[in-house]
Amino acid sequence: MQAIGQRSGKYNLPSREGQTARTTQLTNNTETPYAELRLLELKPHVQTALRLLSRGRPITYICDELNLSNVTITKYRNTFPQALVDASYEIVEPGEMLRPLLPKVVEVYGDLLDRKDEPAVQSTIARDVMDRLFGKPKQRHEIENVPPVNVEFIDLPTTVLAEESQ
Repeated sequence: MQAIGQRSGKYNLPSREGQTARTTQLTNNTETPYAELRLLELKPHVQTALRLLSRGRPITYICDELNLSNVTITKYRNTFPQALVDASYEIVEPGEMLRPLLPKVVEVYGDLLDRKDEPAVQSTIARDVMDRLFGKPKQRHEIENVPPVNVEFIDLPTTVLAEESQ
């Protein structure tokens, strides 16, 4: 069993033993209103919670990882909207947020390809899968009736060029 004030979870955060919800200071900046605080102005455990929220993690997951209550995580989300926006801008690859859904997407595509009663759906899904894997095929376009472009070169006398450079 875990003693009060001890932390368990993936993230080793400093213990906040002896602090209550009213006395816990969430930021080093006391002059800026909470709603306008930037992510890096907050305490590390608040930053971590907001980063996990911005990456689409469920509140229950964050509670387990950080050993915080769901009320606390919700409070962080509602109290620091600008910091939450900052955390979402840190995401380098937005596709990483969709990666957990990939098995479901593949299953849906597989189910649609197995439908023998609707060949139009099968054809559309097959083409979509091929386009996404290998890119859309290149299409050639021939342009007809384009008038030729004539380019004429003019030789200027060297005396004209020498006068212009002076």
